[in-house]
Amino acid sequence: ERAEKFLRAGLTNRPVLIQWHRLYQGLRRDAARDAELAVEYDRQLASDPTNSALMYLRGRVATSRAESRGWFERACAADPSNAFPFFALGYDRLAVGDLPGARDLLGRAAALRPKQADFVELFLDARAALGEYAALEKELRQQLVAEPVNYLAIRRLCDVLVATGRIADAEAAVKQFEANAARQSRDGTAAPNADLHRHLLYATGNFAALEKQSAAERSSAASYA
Repeated sequence: ERAEKFLRAGLTNRPVLIQWHRLYQGLRRDAARDAELAVEYDRQLASDPTNSALMYLRGRVATSRAESRGWFERACAADPSNAFPFFALGYDRLAVGDLPGARDLLGRAAALRPKQADFVELFLDARAALGEYAALEKELRQQLVAEPVNYLAIRRLCDVLVATGRIADAEAAVKQFEANAARQSRDGTAAPNADLHRHLLYATGNFAALEKQSAAERSSAASYA
């Protein structure tokens, strides 16, 4: 209730803060709420008809995928530098199995907002699904040279190596990463290292070892594993 009141007060702020609106929309998703927000965005668009951010946000509360798609396309045309509608269209393409189409759109979104983790991650998903393993491996290894304790990069590299059947290489990469991280900060990396190792065991199908390690550790991550 407090979050609802606090975030709603900022819906008419200018410039439009897309992340603020996305957070507000995510508080509660149902048909009645979406219809209410659609009316609000229509009202704002009436006085600001070329606002790409509002078009994108309107598409997120549309009643059908086709209607959403139309709004996202309009948002892209209104402002080609707005990454969010490109991401939305890429997500839509990925959801229906159009991997090449998804790759192009998600790549555009990731290029526009390279620090937006969900954009970059879904772009990598599309590329992996298309089998771009060699290029991904090269990029991830370069990223790990620049950021030696990047857990997202090592997890993704692990997945790429396992997908190509190079389990020994995946195990070696994870082992080396864990050692480097532990040397940098033993206290701060112990839990993430354990989670990374569980990820490797799961990816390689070593469920017996995963169960054994998880049962011996008392943490929410281990319980989930």
